[in-house]
Amino acid sequence: MKSRFSLRILLALVAAVFVGSIVAAQPPGRGPRMGGFPLGDLTDAQRSQVRALMQKQRQARGEPAMPQLMDQLRAEVFADTPDVGKIEQLKTQIAAAQAAELASHIELQTQVAQILTPEQRQQAREGRGHLRGPRRRGRPDAGLPPGGPIK
Repeated sequence: MKSRFSLRILLALVAAVFVGSIVAAQPPGRGPRMGGFPLGDLTDAQRSQVRALMQKQRQARGEPAMPQLMDQLRAEVFADTPDVGKIEQLKTQIAAAQAAELASHIELQTQVAQILTPEQRQQAREGRGHLRGPRRRGRPDAGLPPGGPIK
C-alpha cells in the first residue's frame, strides 16, 4: 500500500514539474520574449541574430525526449504490475533531459546577452521593456505598479 502511495506522489510530482516547465516556457504577456527580454525592444539586426541563434539551437536539440519519457513513465506507473526499477530508470532519464534543456536554455541566453547593448542587458536583468506583461499569472496584482493600482 505504501509503495502505491509513493508511486502516486512520484507521478504527481513529475507531472507538476513537467507542466510547470511547459508553462514557464510560454511567453508571458504580449509579443515574443527571450529570457525575459521583450524581442520588440531589439533592433532588426539584433532580432535576426537572435532568431538565427534560436533556429540553430532548435536544430541541434532535435526532437524533444521529454514527452516520450513522460509517456513511458505514465504507462509504467499505471501498469497492472509497475516495475519499480524501470520507474527509477525513467526518473533518472527525465532528470537528465530536464538538466539538458536547462543547460541549452542558459547557453542560448548567454549568447543572446552578447548581442544586446549594455542598456538592453540592464533592462533584461531588471525585467523591463515596453512589451512587458504580467509576470505572476493568477495573481490579482500581477502587472500592477508597486503599491497597487493607480487611483
